[in-house]
Amino acid sequence: AMAIHAKRAEISDWHLEVLGTDFQHEAVEEARLGRYTREECTIENSKEYLEIGCKQINADEFTIAPEIKKYTNFKVHNILDSFDELGTFNMICCRSLLKTMLPVVRESFLEKSYNCLQPGGYLVLNNDESIMGLSSQYIPVDGCRGLYQKKNPPIISEG
Repeated sequence: AMAIHAKRAEISDWHLEVLGTDFQHEAVEEARLGRYTREECTIENSKEYLEIGCKQINADEFTIAPEIKKYTNFKVHNILDSFDELGTFNMICCRSLLKTMLPVVRESFLEKSYNCLQPGGYLVLNNDESIMGLSSQYIPVDGCRGLYQKKNPPIISEG
């Protein structure tokens, strides 16, 4: 959401929403609050994002700025469940998630992600994660480790 806010002038005509999910109610509630310690903010974000996206509450605590929060929505969701209720997306970001999954769960996740991505949509993973050999439904984006684009299904002509 902070990256979106930083580029808002360039993408002012876009409808933007960031959906964050977790299977734990407590994690979703914590995300909705958007309160972080200085250490959490500096580990996860650059100084630029800290300055544009956070408001200092006290010496060691920050909250996500309202102009950033407006882009966000949070929902309790287990990746083992159907993704149908989540809608469709232009981009799905999952940080350090695939490497924690059993292979069968990983394959199911990749299939469900593919089905809810818009044509040409992107799957964003950590730099150290890869789906090569796991799914032929995505193509890696040259020069961007961890970034994959949805392959569109082939067009079948009649006749």
